[in-house]
Amino acid sequence: MELDFYLDYFNKILQVDGNCDFVKSGNDEVIFSVDGVKILAVHGHKFSVKSGVERLVEYASEKGCNVVLYGHTHFSKIERIKDIYLINPGTLSYGGNEQSIARLKIENGIVDAKIIKVNNKF
Repeated sequence: MELDFYLDYFNKILQVDGNCDFVKSGNDEVIFSVDGVKILAVHGHKFSVKSGVERLVEYASEKGCNVVLYGHTHFSKIERIKDIYLINPGTLSYGGNEQSIARLKIENGIVDAKIIKVNNKF
């Protein structure tokens, strides 16, 4: 494949900075829409998600977001609070309950999220 294909794909990747990231993107948050669903992506540490997600839910509601992608806890979880989907994919590295990723599918404005356990050690 041509290099342009890979560069085009790479330019579509969105990144938010975590508290222990050595290389920073400069993004504390990213808000974007997919098929009419507004999504907030944050790491979570600035919302103290290890103590609860209330502040994160309130912020997402203020921003008009339907979905929040967050991390920081290293524990996978999907929940819905105040009509906002909260999706934490967990971690592929250390800590957390198990290694996992999340799959988010949005079709016709319908949100479908799933935690996928990963059995490999990286």
